[in-house]
Amino acid sequence: MKGNIPIRVLVAVLSAAILAVPVWGQTGSAKKIKKSAPRAKAAVAKSAEAKMAPPKNVSPKVAEAEAQLEKQDLAKAEALLQEAIAADAGDYRAWYDLAYILQNTKRSDQAIEAYGKALKLESNLPEAELQLGLLLQKDGRDAEAIPHLKKAAERKPQAATWLALGKAQRKSDPQAAIDSLHRALALAPRNADVHAELGGVLEAANNGAGAKSEYQTALGIDPGNTAAREGMSRMALTAAAASGKLEEAEAA
Repeated sequence: MKGNIPIRVLVAVLSAAILAVPVWGQTGSAKKIKKSAPRAKAAVAKSAEAKMAPPKNVSPKVAEAEAQLEKQDLAKAEALLQEAIAADAGDYRAWYDLAYILQNTKRSDQAIEAYGKALKLESNLPEAELQLGLLLQKDGRDAEAIPHLKKAAERKPQAATWLALGKAQRKSDPQAAIDSLHRALALAPRNADVHAELGGVLEAANNGAGAKSEYQTALGIDPGNTAAREGMSRMALTAAAASGKLEEAEAA
């Protein structure tokens, strides 16, 4: 719809907010455990950490490549990762780091392939699922993007990820899109972009009252929200056209 935020803009915002130099190690939840926490809570945290953390035996080439990534020397890091993969094509960490570089150097097709290989080798990589989903979505491959975005949203819930999923689901499954957008609002109730997107989905489903409410909420949060402003204008024109037709019918 005309009021939608362009996918390329969404992907750029999400990539800037979410995509970061790969840093492996303790999960955030494990770091937040206080020394005085019950043993049961600590045990759960350690279990979660073990599940998310990569193998301890990182190859020297990958370790060196990640050091170069920290220095933002992508060319040197890429060369090292290519050497690591040549030595061991089953190193998912090397594939993931390589995908990151390919994505950040605008080689989307190769990045999609590299993320896919990383996920075939290690399925529990929500960041890889997210970035792969965003790349597929940007390429207009919503049906392929949906399962990756869904896994990313469920394993590492973020409003931006649920929003991306809702956008991908919009044409094929509007109700699923509405559900995803509500999940986004549960995490970020004052996110104007989510309210505007929800308004667009409801408008397409001929729920004028619901759409208007969401657009108005979006504008209350961000008066300059383009999607919400365009949505309200579009609905006003539709209402005016319908009113004109009614008056013509009554005159006849």
